[in-house]
Amino acid sequence: MDSNAKLFLKKLIHAIIITFSFIFLATLGYKILYPDVSYLRILFATIITVTTVGFEDVLSVSSNNISLIYTIFVLLIGLGLVLYCVSVFTAIMIEGYMHSVFAERNSKRRAKKMKGHSIVCGVGTTSFHVVERLYKEGQQFVVIENNQENISKIQKSFKNITLLVGDATTEELLNEANISEAATLVASLSNDRDNLYLTITAKMMNPKIQIIARAIDYNLQDKFKKAGANYVISPNFLGGQRIAARIVNPNIEEFLEVIIKQDADKTINLYHICIPENSELIGKTLKESKISQTTGVNIISYSPDGNTEDYIFNPSAELEIRPKSMLLFIGSIEQKRMLEEMAGIV
Repeated sequence: MDSNAKLFLKKLIHAIIITFSFIFLATLGYKILYPDVSYLRILFATIITVTTVGFEDVLSVSSNNISLIYTIFVLLIGLGLVLYCVSVFTAIMIEGYMHSVFAERNSKRRAKKMKGHSIVCGVGTTSFHVVERLYKEGQQFVVIENNQENISKIQKSFKNITLLVGDATTEELLNEANISEAATLVASLSNDRDNLYLTITAKMMNPKIQIIARAIDYNLQDKFKKAGANYVISPNFLGGQRIAARIVNPNIEEFLEVIIKQDADKTINLYHICIPENSELIGKTLKESKISQTTGVNIISYSPDGNTEDYIFNPSAELEIRPKSMLLFIGSIEQKRMLEEMAGIV
């Protein structure tokens, strides 16, 4: 919910509380003037006076000057409060703030049901492309953003996205994003200080979560890793490396760019899957598994223990598939789904 929506909703709640409080006090005033009349009839008289319905003179106030003066007082103040409530509610409906309120409530409900999802904190120029990729891949994820300009951009670009508005460094909002069940958190706030604090907070709330932190200052990588970040990405450093690689190895860089780049018409990507312990592929060689014949993918690397630092590149066809091992391959999203089905990944 954006700041304007919160402001108008707060105004509406306050106006309703004040209006009902005034009705309560006005009812007590009429009870003093008419002690023999029941509370129900007095409440009815108060409400029709405040709302100017004018159904009937229930209390016969026209025969008593004090009652007339009191009723004029109740009518003017009560009508003013009712009109204020109507005006605030109308503003909420016209400006579309009510949609924002319901959308955030729906996002909170969806987040509570997620398991093994990703949480993207801060969607600026860098992490917007993270959200774009996750959205295209059909991944479960929650976005936390506090900047109204970024929020509008996200809502226009992605339909039915799970978006929470607020400060991502607060435990309250991280709990609403269901961090205890999340698999990955992307710390991509506007400055390194907030990202470092977010990393510490997230790791305390879920020690098992994988944290990918963005560091504007490349020299802060060690601090981020000590704070609990599993991976630290420096856009400035990577940008410089890519420019240098384009000069030194232009053809290889072109190939990598084709793999990484996300186009609407693109069908080929670099993927990986982890073999579950109950997979039917366990104990078979790559040749016996018939992965290439069935799916058409090319296995370019294999990790026996699922360790990203222990890859076997261009694995032999006689290599045996182990539990919790990792297969890295080039293929389409449909081929990835076929391989996941073969491996028994639900």
